[in-house]
Formats: sequence, C-alpha cells, structure tokens
Amino acid sequence: MLRPMPLSRALGLAIASVTLLAASHVHAAPPAEPESPKLDRKPPRISGTYLGMAIWPALTWVYSPNLEVDQRAPLGGGGGALRLGQAVFPWLTIGLDAGGAFVWNRDRFFMKGGLLVDFGFYPMPKKYPLSIHAGFGFGAGLVLDDRVETKGGVGGPRFSGALRYEFFPGAGFRRPRKPGGWALGPELAWRGFTPAGRDKPMSNAIVLGIWFGYYWGK
Repeated sequence: MLRPMPLSRALGLAIASVTLLAASHVHAAPPAEPESPKLDRKPPRISGTYLGMAIWPALTWVYSPNLEVDQRAPLGGGGGALRLGQAVFPWLTIGLDAGGAFVWNRDRFFMKGGLLVDFGFYPMPKKYPLSIHAGFGFGAGLVLDDRVETKGGVGGPRFSGALRYEFFPGAGFRRPRKPGGWALGPELAWRGFTPAGRDKPMSNAIVLGIWFGYYWGK
C-alpha cells in the first residue's frame, strides 16, 4: 500500500521546480528583433565642383558676307572645350566652357573659339544622369578662302545646346558611400554664332563628342 508523501517533502519539490523554471526563463536568449530592411541609398554622382573636358568631330557651316564666293559647302574637322563648374542642386549645374575648333574643306579654313556660361538640367537625377544643356557667351572666328585674298570672319554672341548622358565607371566600388566620381559619356550638341540681322556673319556646328571629367562631391 502506497504511503502519502509528507507535506514538507511535497512543498520542497514544488519550490525546487519553481526555482528551476524561473532560472530557465532568466537565462533564455531574448527573442530576436525583426531585422529592419537595409536602405540601399546610392550617393549622388552629380555633386560638388566638377572639372573636365569634351572633344568632338564637328560638321560646320559658316557664312561671312564680305567673301563673294559660294559658302554653302560644309566644313569638317574637330574641336574641344575645357569645363569648370558646380552642381548647385541635384538637378542643376552651372559652369564655364572655354572651347574652340578647326574645320576645313577643299577651299576654306575656319578656326573659332569662345567662352560660354553653361547651364545643365537633369530631369531625373536620381534615376538617369541624362542632362540638357544651354549656354551663352561670346567668341570669334576667322575664315580663310583660297579663292579670294580677303579674310572673313564671325564674332560676337555665341550660343550652345546639348544632350549628354554620363556614366560613372567603378564609382560603386571605389567610393560606394561618397558622392561624385569620374564621369564619362557621349554628348550631342549644337554650337554657333547666330546672325545679328539679315546678311550678317553666322556659323552653325553640329558636334558628336565625348565628355569626361571628375565630380568632387559634397
């Protein structure tokens, strides 16, 4: 016949069970907190001061009214520009463009140069580094024609318009958390001297070139 367990022993076993249970809760690892999603924010590449240059082949039409010869034939050649500026906002850059070109054909030679203030607009700066550029300034050009001894030329106000797309090779590895970096990309542009009136000197150039430069970031 089974004897009933003494009250003191039963009470001791109960206290020991409660103590072990409490100890297990104390030493148990705290519940894991849900992981917050990592924010993959890429730093802006169009940022800070920039310095670079563009080089291009060009197709040019130039007219100087003092040269009494047929001037309708285009001239081919090339040129370039040195650029220094600042990314004022993620969608706007302002800079200086100092450039020139040499173009020619069978009868004519034309060299020109000038200084422009360039404004760059980035419609979608966070997604695509595509920019629309407009510039204005001044410059001058000299026209030589083998068919006449007279020299011609253009000069005065100068304007430009361009489309540019920029790539930043290796920026994600070299400076993953820093803005700016080396830039490289194609550029399609018009650069010209617009006529001040009827039968006035003028020049129009279509260029397709490459821009490369460096943004310091900020």
